[in-house]
Amino acid sequence: MYNSLTGTITEIRSSECCIDVGGVEYILSVTSGALQSLQPGSRQRLLVYLHHKEDAMKLYGFADETERTVFTKLLKVSGVGPSLAVKILSGLPSRRLASAIEEGDIASLSSIPGLGKKTAQKIILALQGTIVSADAAAGGPHGDIISALADMGFDRNAAAEAVRSLINKLPEDIDKEEAEGRLMREAIVLLSRGAGA
Repeated sequence: MYNSLTGTITEIRSSECCIDVGGVEYILSVTSGALQSLQPGSRQRLLVYLHHKEDAMKLYGFADETERTVFTKLLKVSGVGPSLAVKILSGLPSRRLASAIEEGDIASLSSIPGLGKKTAQKIILALQGTIVSADAAAGGPHGDIISALADMGFDRNAAAEAVRSLINKLPEDIDKEEAEGRLMREAIVLLSRGAGA
């Protein structure tokens, strides 16, 4: 599975970009927010998601982990495919989308072109209470530890849960660097026991 691509942006289209990685050029479908941060000729690292069907494979690119997390959660909703998920994230940035889902804001969701009220309701019912916690895990004070654990192959949500449970067990007088090292070691032990590996 691909996690990211780092290379030179060679072309930008309406909803796609081309990136040259070591002489191989990839086409990525990206959100409008991610497109705004790209410039032809610039060197970029984009997080990616590979969508595989029987007759095709397509890469999707993201500016940050929050955007990719929300995208993958949207794919779990019946009736939402990758193309619609990109349109949804282009219509509302990931953090605003998370807030709209959490607040049950059907009006904001259904204002996105291509997203009707019924699908908006399905998204809210399926994802309410899940996206905000994932967003916090991606960008919280221990987000780097959670990301490192996810890069090692552990489930991101399980890693976030493990880190949260261990924070309360740390001594109050521990310094930040020692705390981070201890959290990392103990989370690996906890997750390796089957809590989320």
